[in-house]
Amino acid sequence: MLRQAADLFKFENSLLKNKTISQETKDIATQEFLEKLGPYGSKVRDISHQMLEKQNYLKTRADIKGKFEKMFDPNTGKVTLDNVQLDPSRSAVFDSVSAEIQKAISEGKLTPEQGAKLQNKIYSETFGVGVNEYSDVLKRKGVQGDSLADYLSSAEIDSSLKDKLKAIQ
Repeated sequence: MLRQAADLFKFENSLLKNKTISQETKDIATQEFLEKLGPYGSKVRDISHQMLEKQNYLKTRADIKGKFEKMFDPNTGKVTLDNVQLDPSRSAVFDSVSAEIQKAISEGKLTPEQGAKLQNKIYSETFGVGVNEYSDVLKRKGVQGDSLADYLSSAEIDSSLKDKLKAIQ
């Protein structure tokens, strides 16, 4: 079944890349593929969708993490934000990381839980911030460690920060 799901995943990706085929034709081709699988078609489709979600998550995670890796100078331990080098524990850096993740959440590319894990990963792995220092950053922002996902999913992105994010991209 995994093999068939992988085949469906590849098949649907090839259809998506072909811009000359109408969406209706793509849907019909996918449906015919699934009908050939008989009673296993819906299960294969579910597995294929899980594969697609995982691929999208990994790409989004890599894009966001990579962006902040480029902004971080391991020699100085500083993050360059708006041509200013800042310590990763500064509020502006936290806001920038949060805004980028919130944007991905609002676009449906990440779940709030995935966003919280990604933010933790950026701080621990990319910035090399220790647990206590990161905990202090969260406390200053009024965020409990276990409520970071709620914070990321509910906080509004400051419009000036949105503009800065667009400029960075």
